[in-house]
Amino acid sequence: MRATDGTLLEPAEFLSAATRYQLLGSLDLWVLDAAVAALEAHAGAGARDRTTFWLNVSGQSLGSGRFVDAARERLRRTPLAPGTVGFEITENVAIGRIEEARRFIAAMRELGA
Repeated sequence: MRATDGTLLEPAEFLSAATRYQLLGSLDLWVLDAAVAALEAHAGAGARDRTTFWLNVSGQSLGSGRFVDAARERLRRTPLAPGTVGFEITENVAIGRIEEARRFIAAMRELGA
């Protein structure tokens, strides 16, 4: 994220506000889209070694059907090989939102993530 003067902000400088204002789902969607777009631009680079790029998913995103649907749609549209993108869910979030985590994991597994 960039400040109004163009300098880069560290995650610690904006994540608490994003959490407080329930914006982590939107932030996670942006990260997913930006990461997939960057990987698509270099689609052949990791093909030989089957590199997986891991993205963190917030608890707010897990609780949002919008995020799950958008992630599913974005991965369906990409020409990247299955397994190129993976998702990390912290233990605390997974345990605190076990049913949502199970649904998300099942949906992403169907797409090879």
